[in-house]
Amino acid sequence: MDNINQFPIRAIEISTSFMTCDVMDMSYFDPLIKKASDHGINVVTIFIIPDSYYPETSSKKSWLYEEGLDWPSEKFPQYRNINCLNSNPEKEFIPDLISLCHSLNMKVYLRTINNKHRWLYPQHENWRALRLSAEGKAVPTHACCWDISDFMNYYYAVLRELLERYATGTIKADGLLLDQQKLFGPYINQESQIEFERRTGNKMDFTKIQQLRDYWSSRNAERVKDTVEFAKKISPELEIGLTVEAVKEDHFLNGESGLKHEFHNLQTTQTDFMHHQIFDHSDDELFNMWEEFTLKGPLWIMLDPTASDAGWKENYWGWQPQTPESIKAEVQKVKRIKATLTKPENLLGISQFPINRLPLNHKNLTAALKETGAA
Repeated sequence: MDNINQFPIRAIEISTSFMTCDVMDMSYFDPLIKKASDHGINVVTIFIIPDSYYPETSSKKSWLYEEGLDWPSEKFPQYRNINCLNSNPEKEFIPDLISLCHSLNMKVYLRTINNKHRWLYPQHENWRALRLSAEGKAVPTHACCWDISDFMNYYYAVLRELLERYATGTIKADGLLLDQQKLFGPYINQESQIEFERRTGNKMDFTKIQQLRDYWSSRNAERVKDTVEFAKKISPELEIGLTVEAVKEDHFLNGESGLKHEFHNLQTTQTDFMHHQIFDHSDDELFNMWEEFTLKGPLWIMLDPTASDAGWKENYWGWQPQTPESIKAEVQKVKRIKATLTKPENLLGISQFPINRLPLNHKNLTAALKETGAA
């Protein structure tokens, strides 16, 4: 193994409640983590606030299986995910999982979905973000709007409880990944119109799409900065990354997803690193984005996805089901592009999307651990 070129972060991601897997406790995670460590994995990220993303991939369970908070929330017990063992105080296993990882010299990051909490509806329907459609209409989304103060109060209350539980004390996570920062179009709630006018001095003009994209890219960056400050007051040593999920080069340049790099980057968000989830990007497209990311600081790549048959019966969102060969090719692709960057040392990590959809003896799981651990 070439230690000079090896990624400092070689990670796998697990989920506390994933609908395509029937076993979600330490009887599954203990051998998985030990096997990962043997392969050279040195970081485990825990996807701890899922949001029922994969209804199409499970023939066994309703998409509601994943919904809710995956810990024994005392602040919002009504929002606990009753299907997640970790949300039961008598069956909580995350402290044991963190302890196991640390005993194997593996770091632990928590990854959260931050604004797509569908369990809030219909009780808080007024928190739902309204997106401007191509036809100029206000369309309700599955996300909440960052400009609604009542939602933000809930958001920070959830984050505080999560961090106080798993990022303080003697057994604590090392980092936090903030996910779901994208918008998929400008939000035009009344609260956002008021905030837009307060900040710009102009009324929100729905015909000026680029103006809305720029506004939301700046607002997203500001809100992330506030979240970083909030989280580090609770846990000062926490390493915080920002996921720019599935962002294509057009989104990167024009802010279509509210993540225009000019306004939304390491400096404006004050995060410790960026976390880019890739899927069907071309080499050129990845180079162009990663060059900009890494010129400004650290970048961590998440490959997506790794499952092929844990309920996954057909192409999903245009993705081809993976094989051991394609998993190897994806890892090699990241390494190949890294070598061409001006600051390759800033491409610091690579990880696999939640792999506990798979049985422990699944060929894709073995390939993901082997290829990522050797990266």
